[in-house]
Amino acid sequence: MTNEMREFPILSAEAAGSLSLVDLPVVTGRASANSGGDEEDNMDTVGMQQISLEDPEQAVQFEGASLPNPDELPASPVAVSSTRKRFVFRCFAATACLLVTLSIIFAIGLAVRPTNESSSSSSAGPRPTQQQVISFLVDHNVSSAEKLNDPNSMQFIAAQFLADIDPRKVPLPVADSNEHYATDVYMYTVRYVMVLLYTSWKGMHWKAQHAFMSSLDVCEWSAITISFDNPTMIEPGGVTCDPVSGLPIKLDLEFNSLMATHIPTELGLLTTLQFLDLEFNGQTFKGTIPTEICNLHQLVSLGMRSNGLHGKLPTCMGRMHKLQHLLLGQNELTGNIPTQLCELSNLKMLDLHRNLLVGEIPDCWGTETEPHFHLESFALSSNNLEGTLPSSLAHASSLTELFLDQNGLWDNPLSTINHMKQLEFLFLDQNQFEGALDHTFVRQATKLQALDVSGNKFTSEVFPSHLFKYSNLQLIDMSQNELKGSIPDNIALNDVMKFFAVYDNHLMWQIPQRISNLKSLEHLDLSYNYFNGTMPSELFQMPSLKRLFMSANPDLDRGTVPSDLSNMTGLTELSLKFTNRIGTLPDISALRNLTYLSLDNNHFHGAIPDHYGSAPSLQYLVLSRNPNLNGTVPSFAEATELVTAFLDGTKISGDLESICSLPVFQSMSLEEREANEWVVVANCGEANKNLSCSCCHCCLPEETDSDTGVCSDLAVDTLDWNWENQFEEIARKFGFDASRVASVVSNGVNSRA
Repeated sequence: MTNEMREFPILSAEAAGSLSLVDLPVVTGRASANSGGDEEDNMDTVGMQQISLEDPEQAVQFEGASLPNPDELPASPVAVSSTRKRFVFRCFAATACLLVTLSIIFAIGLAVRPTNESSSSSSAGPRPTQQQVISFLVDHNVSSAEKLNDPNSMQFIAAQFLADIDPRKVPLPVADSNEHYATDVYMYTVRYVMVLLYTSWKGMHWKAQHAFMSSLDVCEWSAITISFDNPTMIEPGGVTCDPVSGLPIKLDLEFNSLMATHIPTELGLLTTLQFLDLEFNGQTFKGTIPTEICNLHQLVSLGMRSNGLHGKLPTCMGRMHKLQHLLLGQNELTGNIPTQLCELSNLKMLDLHRNLLVGEIPDCWGTETEPHFHLESFALSSNNLEGTLPSSLAHASSLTELFLDQNGLWDNPLSTINHMKQLEFLFLDQNQFEGALDHTFVRQATKLQALDVSGNKFTSEVFPSHLFKYSNLQLIDMSQNELKGSIPDNIALNDVMKFFAVYDNHLMWQIPQRISNLKSLEHLDLSYNYFNGTMPSELFQMPSLKRLFMSANPDLDRGTVPSDLSNMTGLTELSLKFTNRIGTLPDISALRNLTYLSLDNNHFHGAIPDHYGSAPSLQYLVLSRNPNLNGTVPSFAEATELVTAFLDGTKISGDLESICSLPVFQSMSLEEREANEWVVVANCGEANKNLSCSCCHCCLPEETDSDTGVCSDLAVDTLDWNWENQFEEIARKFGFDASRVASVVSNGVNSRA
């Protein structure tokens, strides 16, 4: 995907106070993302229409083999899709015309392509017997005699298909007076290997049949599909052959529901392949990567992401010198990263994220005199790697994407990072890195789009405010570090940044008023710091904000919630927990998109306003630990989205039965709701006979903390104390979309409100 095609979606944390409301599945990237592994789940899906080039004869099923049946394969097979939903057909008629036009072009291309199998079609000689096929395959070292003669093996079934079932009736190549003999042998081998892959990987269950097992030339075992990398384009799926040589150069079976326990070693015989794409088939596609794959010396791109592959990476991959894209992320690969991968001098993209890799990252990615000119993307996120950041990466002069988050890396990486001038995406979060983030930090990386160094041991006495001047930077997450000092008030006008989080640091002094210069900001998290002074009204004059998290800044001056809050109509989540707020509860009647509100542990007084009970989108309401809240509770009958309310530690009275009549409380038992953390906790029943609620968890007097007035028994511990401490104000952990490392998605815990 070109830079022009990229989008950087800020799929950021949407949780504050006591819950993460959205935890996007990985892409995706961000993706994700997951997706294979638990992140195939991160893949969006697009329906994919396969267009038949002709009406092939269909193969028939025979005893002992999982082969096509005429009743089960349509004349025009439909590839029911890879699983992506990003692409929406805005004009169905226009798209249909485009597909038909391109299919005609594709068919014409096939018509003029040299057909290597045509010289050995049914008219050129008799159909061979199965024993003749077996002898041919053994003589040419295609498969072992043991497997070919074992009726239970897939090799036996594939040979039987070629001998007895294949509707093309391809005879064996003949050496006498055949100047194309070597090519005919190779193409016969290709047909055998494709049949073997189909039978080994349960082809009858594939979403797209790609005309496999039909009477067509093996180069026509293909169909036009929507491109995954670029949904505005369509491309051949299945087998693609070079239009001049007629030899296969691409095998694309991504998103095709492949099911396997192993990868046949015969795959390594397809030596003319330049592109091999087996990505996103999920946990049903298992096995180890055979060393024979290293025989594919022409490969430019090897894609096996988001599957159930296990075992170690073959060290022989270092011999695949033409390889530019090695994409093995989101599997269950183990062992060390082979140092031989450094020998891939043409490598542009290395994706090994979300595996079970251990050990140190090899330090062999170039030198000052011999830099690695091509490496652009280096993705090792979510493994068990340890050690330091390889200093040789400073000599990967084209590196634009560095993803090392969620490992066990340590030491100071900044001397290496600060040499990377082309960086666009930098993710070092959830490691044990250290060093000072000062005025030199990524000073030369002015093209940055996303920066996440959260969850480390970085320090800073002076905040690196030059980052606010970067014209492409949309995301800054420095949360959970040891940053000190203040955020300077020299923030320049910026209409690009969408996400800024510095929660859980040691920042102090006043919150800068000019933070409102971040005109496009959607997510602001200043929680768990030591800010003091007044809460600036400018925070509530940022109309683009969707999520504002200020929790646990108890040194702020006492004050009311600024009245400008009522103008933030796009706000979806707000947490002002433990910020020394006083007065009556703020007016949220205009905040019709608000899903989460936490005003916990403040000094509010008076009654809960009636309009709280009719907030149309409100799902989570946290008003606990406001001992001066009193009065009769409003009816919540119109708050139909409400699933959780924490009202303990208050003096409210009346009847909460209106909550008990809401849909989620009517359709689920208490146990089911507690399993989903959908609960209402209040001082009712014996703790407060002035408040009744049949569906609440009512705090008993002996279970109530004398200082806070909230429940403290073991049962409520899981509902209130522990639940809040472990999960409250969780926002996004940025990773990457499985479809593209450059796409950033959420896949874990990385921010609190």
